[in-house]
Amino acid sequence: MAGIKHVPKLGRLETLRVMIEHHVPEAIETSRAEADLIAASFQSRRHPERHIYISFYDQEHFGIDLEDWMVEGEWDNAVDRQTTSSLDEALEIVKNWLG
Repeated sequence: MAGIKHVPKLGRLETLRVMIEHHVPEAIETSRAEADLIAASFQSRRHPERHIYISFYDQEHFGIDLEDWMVEGEWDNAVDRQTTSSLDEALEIVKNWLG
């Protein structure tokens, strides 16, 4: 997490951040969600145009925006949005998009 000041996120989101850090070497945390306690943002080392924006809502579900900064159309370049309550499934989504 070079350049990112580690600010602990709330509960399960912090757990997911640690899982991503340990299991997705392609992921670089970005500062886009640095000040938000219920969101995190990552960029791909392998495909720099690919980003993930994860928001945690209702204390159970993750909303995961798959962003491709080469695709126009949406204000945030999101090409898909996934929702899950599973940490393992969220980790797989991140792995697949950023890898």
